[in-house]
Amino acid sequence: MGIIKLCGMAGLIITGWLVGFKKSADLRFRVQRLKKLYEETEELLHRLQYEGLERDRLLLSSFSDFCLVWNGKILFNESGLTAEDAVILKEMIQKLGTGNLETEEKRLLYVLERLRQQESAAQKIAVTNGKIYQTLGTCAGIMICIFLL
Repeated sequence: MGIIKLCGMAGLIITGWLVGFKKSADLRFRVQRLKKLYEETEELLHRLQYEGLERDRLLLSSFSDFCLVWNGKILFNESGLTAEDAVILKEMIQKLGTGNLETEEKRLLYVLERLRQQESAAQKIAVTNGKIYQTLGTCAGIMICIFLL
């Protein structure tokens, strides 16, 4: 009977740790998605400068991970992004192709700066909160074990 209790307690502790680890991984995933979005926005700026303003072709070639043009509509993939990150993405894509080349370049440079700030903030959050979530998950598993004894 004691071995079953020990196995159950170990399972609870490991489950708590895994929940904390999952939350920590979600924070790191956001940082990765923001880096990818930044890189694809830079690529869009270069393509815009050298290839012109054909919106659908630019979207398909630069934002394959984040949007898809389907029957004339733009579909967004917001996985791993917060609501604020998604607003930046949607505003940028919806305004793409509405101005002349100089206006588009200025707009994309502004978006790149906003994305860099978002990425920096997400990195700080991932470092500090990631460790906290892992520790809290482990401690929660231990506390549940103590209460069940």
